[in-house]
Amino acid sequence: MTTKIISEAELEVIFTNLSKLAELANTNAYDYYIQTLKTQRLSEQPDKESYYERHHIIPRFEKGKSTDAPENIVKVTVKEHVIAHWLRYKVFNKPQDQCAYLFRVGDTINAIKIRNELVSQARERDRIEKRYFFDADFQAKMGKRGGKKGGSAGSDAQFLARQKVGLQYGRKTGIKNQKETLKEFIANWSIWAFSENAFSTSRVKDRGKELHVLISTKKVL
Repeated sequence: MTTKIISEAELEVIFTNLSKLAELANTNAYDYYIQTLKTQRLSEQPDKESYYERHHIIPRFEKGKSTDAPENIVKVTVKEHVIAHWLRYKVFNKPQDQCAYLFRVGDTINAIKIRNELVSQARERDRIEKRYFFDADFQAKMGKRGGKKGGSAGSDAQFLARQKVGLQYGRKTGIKNQKETLKEFIANWSIWAFSENAFSTSRVKDRGKELHVLISTKKVL
């Protein structure tokens, strides 16, 4: 069972209280919270033991508005980071902030479901707007980073690597994908006939010399 960093009930209380204070200061709950954190950081004594993260006040997904300039960065604890993204989502209703909040607050089943939906929506927006991997120029640029084709392609090293994967996972995958008819077949004795002519690309009447092999029953896994 995964425990959340902070509950939604606690967040609602924080939002309500900050909204009241923000109204008096003629601002919104998110900006009021950020200013409070900035003031708090200035008054704190440096502590190497404490863990802080960098929070972009105007997030990086706000293209053309966000920067890495010091005035757009505030040091936050993990809990403060969660609160910041949640408050920004409540104030501006941006799905990216909701996604950031869900990523940090804890992996509940519902959070994962909503997160995946948000990621799918983001990919769909990229597809419609032809951005990133849906942009031909971007793909060409990324492709050139890989340099000329080479490396282990077509080499013995590549063959051995693929063989290793096949030996390790081939049987497991094969058994997993067996249909009921195949399971029924291998559960009984069978006779296999091997013929050199059978390798012909077309059917042949004369199979030539054949090797017959009696195969014992196999345990169905």
